[in-house]
Amino acid sequence: MKTKNLSLSSSTTLFQNLKASYRGLQYKLFLLKLMRSSLNVQPPYSPTAVEIQTINRCNTDCIVCPYKKTVATQKLETMSGDLYKKLLNELKKEKKFELLIFGAQSEPLLDKNLIAKCKLFKQILPNKKIEIVTNAQLLSPSYSDEVFKYVDSFQISINAFHKKTYEKTMPNLDYNILMENLNYIKNNKNYREKIILRFIAQKSNVNEKSVFRKYWRSQGMATLVFNANSRLGTVDNKLPVNKKRNLNIKKLKLNKLILSHCTIPFFTAYIRANGDFIYCFNDWTENNIVGNINDSELSKIYNSDKFNNFRKQILANNVNDIICKDCDLINDNIWLE
Repeated sequence: MKTKNLSLSSSTTLFQNLKASYRGLQYKLFLLKLMRSSLNVQPPYSPTAVEIQTINRCNTDCIVCPYKKTVATQKLETMSGDLYKKLLNELKKEKKFELLIFGAQSEPLLDKNLIAKCKLFKQILPNKKIEIVTNAQLLSPSYSDEVFKYVDSFQISINAFHKKTYEKTMPNLDYNILMENLNYIKNNKNYREKIILRFIAQKSNVNEKSVFRKYWRSQGMATLVFNANSRLGTVDNKLPVNKKRNLNIKKLKLNKLILSHCTIPFFTAYIRANGDFIYCFNDWTENNIVGNINDSELSKIYNSDKFNNFRKQILANNVNDIICKDCDLINDNIWLE
């Protein structure tokens, strides 16, 4: 991939760029709407988005993730068909549920039954949506032709523009295979419009942020660029905090004006392959399990005293005794980037 390909001279390319920019903006506004709609919800709580891990493995070791020292050390787990079906039937009862996300600290395409799981979801919840978060290494043309039948959107993590940077930020993956897979998707309008290409800005790639966005938009692909966080202090590749910017945000009270508190526990649920229910996607440890959907219903865990007490501490801005004390998404206003 070379920068000389970044030409916006033709009207066709300009139109693709505008459409891709619009889709990227739509997605950001969708996320903000989800978060803001959860500000004043009252119990009983019901998740709008549920992110699941159907296999606790990944095919890379991104330098913005603590995978190697956490999930990779755990016993291999694949979510059973029975547990997955139980979850879907419980989601049918959740009035606010809209979106199932396959991702959660893993590479979901490693699950050999993923397409069957997507198909079953559409049979049980035909009016709800599926999103897959993937590095697309396994999203081959033949796989795409099957999985795109059932999936409404994909977030594809690339985190680089140049090959050398890609190999540094996402080790063990093949850049040429990624490009082959993306080119196949790019040339199919129906596939292309379901894609969001993610770029997590970090120390090792920040200089490529603009050219990444410019190039892929010119190819008609929507992009989502955001800054890395430290995953509750477990990785050290995030960008230095912009102290002047943070001071201005605090002066203007933008963070409190837009979101008075973190809304993640009020509209999302995170479930691991073994059924463990965790508070937040940023917690990669096994130390903070809320419950397990093998033993209890999703709604009961989501409205348990344990989870509700966690929410109360967030609402009271009293996070010194919970995992949020180490979260720089809120502390450093990274979510506003």
